[in-house]
Amino acid sequence: MTLRFEQTAQDYIDFSFYLLWEAEDKKWSRLLTRFLPLAIILFVVLINLSNLKYFFSTAVVFIAIGILCAVAGPRIIQLGNRMRVRKMLLDPANLILLGQRTLTFGPEVLTIETPDSKAIVQFNAFRQLVETGAYFYLFLGVNQPIIVPKTAFESQEQIVELRTLLHL
Repeated sequence: MTLRFEQTAQDYIDFSFYLLWEAEDKKWSRLLTRFLPLAIILFVVLINLSNLKYFFSTAVVFIAIGILCAVAGPRIIQLGNRMRVRKMLLDPANLILLGQRTLTFGPEVLTIETPDSKAIVQFNAFRQLVETGAYFYLFLGVNQPIIVPKTAFESQEQIVELRTLLHL
């Protein structure tokens, strides 16, 4: 099976957000990031409940900020992440990360071709294989994936074929 696609900045933004927020091992950090500020604010309000009449309006403002953090936390992280990744991709040394890709999946190897390079990777070199709603991430290292957008597939049958090849 051969896939041809354009690797875009959005692919790297989505991957970076996956690592920061969506990965299964980030469950506890997601919960802490979203709800810890609110929990701390509520705790401070509760221990000072007897003095609430003196700082009621301040308490309401802080609770509103805590709720905003809980609700908007993922979006705030996503925006910061987008800016950081775009800045990284503007570095001329990283231009090779973007552009045309041809991935050819053989029985035991993946051949990756760009206009400037060609690489062959044994399937057993992948440390982790992850499927999300929009991508396959084929990890060669902890933060070193081959990003395969699902939009590169011509049919659902090709997606099923890849899952079978990679034993997903």
